[in-house]
Amino acid sequence: MTGKHEEAIAMLRALEERYPGEAAVAAGLGAAFELSGNDAKALEWIREFAARDPKAEDSSEWLHIRILEAKIGLARDPEWLRHNPVLGVTFGAEPHPEPPEEGFADETGRVLYATDVRLAIMHQLNLRLQMFPTPDAMLGDLYMSAADLQIAFNVPFHQPLLQYRCAIELGVPNATLAKLRHDTFAAGNPPAAENAKRMFKRCRYKTLAPYGTHTRFPTGVIATLIVMCGVIFVSWARARRRQR
Repeated sequence: MTGKHEEAIAMLRALEERYPGEAAVAAGLGAAFELSGNDAKALEWIREFAARDPKAEDSSEWLHIRILEAKIGLARDPEWLRHNPVLGVTFGAEPHPEPPEEGFADETGRVLYATDVRLAIMHQLNLRLQMFPTPDAMLGDLYMSAADLQIAFNVPFHQPLLQYRCAIELGVPNATLAKLRHDTFAAGNPPAAENAKRMFKRCRYKTLAPYGTHTRFPTGVIATLIVMCGVIFVSWARARRRQR
């Protein structure tokens, strides 16, 4: 844990004591603990954030929770992802991905549609590719799930071929299946395959992102921004309440 992380956590804890129940503070603590490497505490606070504001972050915090659970699982067992995909469901083992029989649901049991899941994956990928310096197999698993979901449910495509390539590059555990699905889909969509090839040459894994490349920020800067945003939000929320 760096000094910046410790400072951010201390300031956010003080805000939590002064303004208990604020969603922004719980979100800030979750992010600060995760950036510091304490995934167990991060999970505790992100669950609290989701409970305080279920619609926050485009209603994608259910996926953030599963990402943290996967990180904790990987810390115990490096082979965790082989048997526990981040989404908690699989898309079969055939060349063409199949819709999961159990469907999708968040932590509360709320049913999720395929488009909800896809947007949550894209949102979390965009955040994580900016906040964390080294993309890994867990993000590869999310890229593969995004591509599988789009094909299985025929939701609007956003480069599933590019996402399969990203998944393979990042070391997704089932790279053989990812390659098979990439090749199967590419065979029926030559223009999309050529476009994905061109885009992949520009992205590569150090700057992979679903919508192009993004600038990374040092985690110390992010920790400071987390506190600033929390303070601003809490001040705004309190001012609004006084006006009512």
